[in-house]
Amino acid sequence: MWGRKVMNAKTTKLRTIVEHSVEAITYIYDFGDDWHHRIIVEAVGTADPNLAYPRLFDGERCGRPEDVGGVPGYFDFLGAVTMPGDPGHQRLPTWYGGPYDPDDIDARTTRLRLGMIAKRQRAGKAAYAKRRS
Repeated sequence: MWGRKVMNAKTTKLRTIVEHSVEAITYIYDFGDDWHHRIIVEAVGTADPNLAYPRLFDGERCGRPEDVGGVPGYFDFLGAVTMPGDPGHQRLPTWYGGPYDPDDIDARTTRLRLGMIAKRQRAGKAAYAKRRS
């Protein structure tokens, strides 16, 4: 694709990207709405065997709602929920399901969800090791 290597996110491990010294990737989410995310590898270190991975270290801004209508729809939504004078101010938060704060990344929920992924990974590795022994 335009001289770039395209990989399937479902089957590509981050380890593969790091092992090939890739420093940045573009992740396209929802081809219909065309959300492009630039992911930059800032550092790679040795994993601590006493910690569960994946982990959230830091973050910025809340993820946008599903099916908000791409970048233009998101900016319309953002204006409606953050400006009381906007015509959609009452309607859009109801569509979304509640209040929306673009600066709240909800780190607690993200850490809990990543913890569930880490737990499934540990269980899968343990089952694999048991089958091999």
